[in-house]
Amino acid sequence: MDISLETTLQNTRMHQIVSWSLIIGLFILRILLLGFGEWLFPTPWVDNVYQVGTYLLTAVFLWWECKNLPDFHVDALALWIIVLFEPAMTLIWRIWNVHSPLAFPNTSAKLIWLIASGLAIALWPGRKSLPRFKWKSLGWFGIGTLVGIGTAILLAVPTSFQVVKGLSISTIWSTEKGVLLPNFIEVIGYAGVAEEPLFRGFLWGMLRKAGWKELWIWVFQAALFVLGHIYYLTKFPISFFVIVPVAALILGLLVWKARTISATMAAHGAIDTLGYMMGTLAAYYLK
Repeated sequence: MDISLETTLQNTRMHQIVSWSLIIGLFILRILLLGFGEWLFPTPWVDNVYQVGTYLLTAVFLWWECKNLPDFHVDALALWIIVLFEPAMTLIWRIWNVHSPLAFPNTSAKLIWLIASGLAIALWPGRKSLPRFKWKSLGWFGIGTLVGIGTAILLAVPTSFQVVKGLSISTIWSTEKGVLLPNFIEVIGYAGVAEEPLFRGFLWGMLRKAGWKELWIWVFQAALFVLGHIYYLTKFPISFFVIVPVAALILGLLVWKARTISATMAAHGAIDTLGYMMGTLAAYYLK
């Protein structure tokens, strides 16, 4: 074998080993730490370590694969959402007086800002090789939002069995109407940025590179997504057995078609923003 070709193959294998190691690290944080940790030993530090650790490994993966981001469904809009929305979440929590280490200016929030700034700085020298902004990304973001709204409506009835009963429509609307937009941004920063790059981006791209058929990737990512929410098993079994699997399959279909996690982060944000409200409305009309 030609020496230069052998060197190239070795470098490619090493590159893939690092990429898989980062993905495994992300799944350790998601499934072992958050999934089983929140289920068996629920403590405030679990989510804190998960969020900061996941954001850090996500940033490292994006930097490591900066020349191949489209392979992982990361376009320019998705990159900006990842950089901006998680820090924005810490500010929103501050404004809402959320008592969490992730609310600015607590140490964990400062770490998130540091990671976001570090990612932006690290990517700047190679900006010419990054995906260029395309207007269709905004289109997919809008479509993703509509898909999320539709999914929240679709899952309203099963969600209704897990919400506070007896709330009036006026109470529901007055509670939600003033915070829908900031809640949408906050949810994308908190859940969308932590989950969509991993399940619908990095994992999907690496398995496709490994030769998996996308039908099996679609099923596999959904199964892992459900496992990552195992803490719902005893407290919210309907979420574990119905809501999360359906949402995972819909999000998988969306990214399969859109080829950008901009769409799934928007859908994820809409589902989580409207899900409880739709479930409460369903509970009101089904009482």
